[in-house]
Amino acid sequence: MPTVGANAVFAAVTGSSIASASVFSKMSVPEMLRHEYNPRFAVGVVAGSSVLGMIIPPSAMLIIYSFVAEQSVVEMFLACVMPGLLLAAAYVVAIWFMGRFTPAFVGGTKIETSDLMPWSEIAAKPCRSWR
Repeated sequence: MPTVGANAVFAAVTGSSIASASVFSKMSVPEMLRHEYNPRFAVGVVAGSSVLGMIIPPSAMLIIYSFVAEQSVVEMFLACVMPGLLLAAAYVVAIWFMGRFTPAFVGGTKIETSDLMPWSEIAAKPCRSWR
């Protein structure tokens, strides 16, 4: 789910699905494999969420399509913001459902809630200084 969110933000910055796929296949996939996720699932999440780069503005494909369709680029960008965000949310919901109802396919290390640090302890820790 964080990979989909990060991919949506990266798509909004770069506007390129190829750049998203290359960056997140080098960043997210090895980390998911380290946490024992199914390799097909890890690669599928990155490949599926890389498509957001074509939909979420600014997208080079939207600019090309607006010239071909003889439409305003601004109107095209405005028309694709909501579908891009809805698609990202749909990916997150689908990943949650897969993790909840087919955990054998998703894989991953199980984290017990007793192993997590409470928010009060996280907030009480001082931040590292930037030296």
